[in-house]
Amino acid sequence: MVQQAAKEQVASGKMSSSLLKRLDLQSSTDKYDSMLQGILDVDSLPDPTGQVTYAKTLDEGLELYRVTCPIGVLLVIFEARPEVIVNITALAIKSGKFSHLSSHTRSDSEPTR
Repeated sequence: MVQQAAKEQVASGKMSSSLLKRLDLQSSTDKYDSMLQGILDVDSLPDPTGQVTYAKTLDEGLELYRVTCPIGVLLVIFEARPEVIVNITALAIKSGKFSHLSSHTRSDSEPTR
């Protein structure tokens, strides 16, 4: 149903065929397989949080540690690339960071039926 509405927009000139191709995840298994492989690649990375990067004994019974932790926010603005959502989400989960994804305003007018 969504694909049909998008094809109608292409036919009427409201959407370019290249935009439809970027948004379409169903016509090619390559794009889907690539997204899945990206998730698996991120999953295979070492956990970036909780690693002790520096340790020092300051006094008897007093130790100082520098430990990696998720500080900050990922803010990503992207345009008409559904695979980006998957990649960024995988990285945000792996790093323990909050992410705010904001699509380009053009995609707000895409068919959503």
